[in-house]
Amino acid sequence: LVMTSVAEKFEHLLGWTAAAAHHGLHAFLYRGDPDRNRLLFKAVCDEWKKVFEKTANNSSDTGVSEELRKFAIYMCESFNLLLKQAKKEYGEYAKYTFNFIKKPRLQKGPSVAVAKSTLLTAAASASTNEGGSIRQTVTVVVVKPSKDVKLGLGIAQEKGATTIKITSIPLGS
Repeated sequence: LVMTSVAEKFEHLLGWTAAAAHHGLHAFLYRGDPDRNRLLFKAVCDEWKKVFEKTANNSSDTGVSEELRKFAIYMCESFNLLLKQAKKEYGEYAKYTFNFIKKPRLQKGPSVAVAKSTLLTAAASASTNEGGSIRQTVTVVVVKPSKDVKLGLGIAQEKGATTIKITSIPLGS
């Protein structure tokens, strides 16, 4: 079956994935051949990767809205969860993966020494948004020792905390 548009392929993949996620795969996993199942899941994942790559930045050009794209990712995650649970229910032979989207990876390369940075200023300002609540914005200015030095910043907020911690971190760590 040759599909002429990204939207057609998207529609067929979403239909298959949603049906599988909602109806379950009991008979398929219980009586199916695990090796063939893996090939099927890999083929579906490979097609999803192609579609998600094409719809990543230009959803309107492909005929797939951002809302539908997000829904498809949700359905793929649901199906992935179903497959992860299959191992518990059906045993080791039902160990499947469903890697449906390419995730950016850090490029490995030569390590770069990161010099300590100097905090120059941290200024706070308050503004009111449409809902009438006050939103505080903090601007942090950091000075690098030279323009050639790479700088990494880590931003963290502990669960339930009202403060955010910004730290200088070595790149590649």
